[in-house]
Amino acid sequence: MKTVALVVLVVVSGAASGGGAATSAAISIRMFRAPTIAGPVALTAGPDRAVWFTNERARSVARITIAGSVTAPLASAISAPGAITTGRDGALWFVEGGSTLARMTPGGGLTEYAAGSTVNIASGTDGALWFTTGGKSVGRMTTTGEVRLFVEPHKLRGTYGIARGPDGAMWLTNYLGSSIGRIEPTGAVTTFTAPCVRYPTGITAGPDGALWFADDSGTIGRITVAGRIACFGDATRVGHPDAIVAGGDGALWAADRGGSIVRMTTHGVVTRYATAGMRFPDSIATGPNGTVWFTDYAANAVGRIARTGRPTRPASPRRLPRVTFISDSVAASLTFDNGAKSILASGVDLFLEPGQARTLGPSAPGGIAPPTVLELVTQLGHRLGQTVVVEIGDNDYADQYAANMEAALTAFRTAGVKHVLWVTLHVTPDHTSYGTMNDAIAAAASRHPELTIIDWNAYASAHSEWFQPDGVHLTGDGPRALSRLIHASLVNLGIPLIDARAGRAR
Repeated sequence: MKTVALVVLVVVSGAASGGGAATSAAISIRMFRAPTIAGPVALTAGPDRAVWFTNERARSVARITIAGSVTAPLASAISAPGAITTGRDGALWFVEGGSTLARMTPGGGLTEYAAGSTVNIASGTDGALWFTTGGKSVGRMTTTGEVRLFVEPHKLRGTYGIARGPDGAMWLTNYLGSSIGRIEPTGAVTTFTAPCVRYPTGITAGPDGALWFADDSGTIGRITVAGRIACFGDATRVGHPDAIVAGGDGALWAADRGGSIVRMTTHGVVTRYATAGMRFPDSIATGPNGTVWFTDYAANAVGRIARTGRPTRPASPRRLPRVTFISDSVAASLTFDNGAKSILASGVDLFLEPGQARTLGPSAPGGIAPPTVLELVTQLGHRLGQTVVVEIGDNDYADQYAANMEAALTAFRTAGVKHVLWVTLHVTPDHTSYGTMNDAIAAAASRHPELTIIDWNAYASAHSEWFQPDGVHLTGDGPRALSRLIHASLVNLGIPLIDARAGRAR
């Protein structure tokens, strides 16, 4: 067993809102590595005073004690294990293959139930398992495998995190809908939003009777059970938090996929920690004896946060070049895939800006559409990186694409963007107009030296298995294939920060 330890003294590094001071508490962050830890995705406190976690690359579910001893996997040969929680029935429940909920006893007994698209899960007050789908619905499964979906196409878009609230309802994050949702046991859904809610990810019941949520755009938010929202921090102070949990110290702890762990008091006071070897923390949970645990997918490690008597000062992760990825729903699938995000974020400060039905220019009347690319450039302001990746066109008119693309390139240049990488569209017999748009991309590249073409159409032409039946939206290894192609283009331009010792992007 290899470990990396950092002992940290909690100090106030800045309040995002309100007053209050953090209580000084010496903590240590220790990362555990072992041959049985490979691509850890999620973790939960088990019924046996240990922490259980899913291993994507090892295709297993394993157990780690508070001292860091890893038990040989009790369930193996599992297809893409994901989110995990402890049910009120005393069993471990986890997502398998993105479409199955599996029940595992602490002794390793495994039962699998078909559930449909599944992203995250949580145990409800009714004893059932509630899950998000990444789409326009929320699901509920009884412990005997009976499934019911609650579909709300006008309220839910890209359901992501889910947690049991102090009011007995389930609360969820609506990633593509920029809102927080409350769902009653009957399935009735109410959504709440505020200007600061952009891409909410994880959610948890807080120590103060409210719900707290992470937002990938760079904030941590608080919502009361009455729906009142406040947001704290920014990307400089909290990074890109993907998961959040209430710790035993009365503070909130968040896993920042940008390479750090964030502690926030209920007054919004932020302290950030980055240890040697920390790369992509993306799940976080409480454990026994007041500990907090997290997974680091890219580092193949499970981390433990505990009190200690040997404090050192906190640290932020190394500053990386900012890359803004603007996309429609095709590339939005990357945000629901830990592996795809890990690949794309390697060595860069990745700002994801997906939008369902996003267009370059004015969209068709009717329906709900996010800001167009032209509108988004103005709205983002300083959040726009000097490098921008664009995957747009699936909702655009082919005869307007060239003119709208020219307008977008002008807007990028005015905003100070130095590099624009444009992804071609996947042409199919049902989407022949995409060929016209790809021609417009090629023509623009001949006029704009700052423009680099990422030829997804050619790269994916022999891989129908990467696409859903519509031939456009991604499935299987599709999101990771697109991430690999984009990241390779970034590397060719010398943009990701490379760790010379490791020979890889950091």
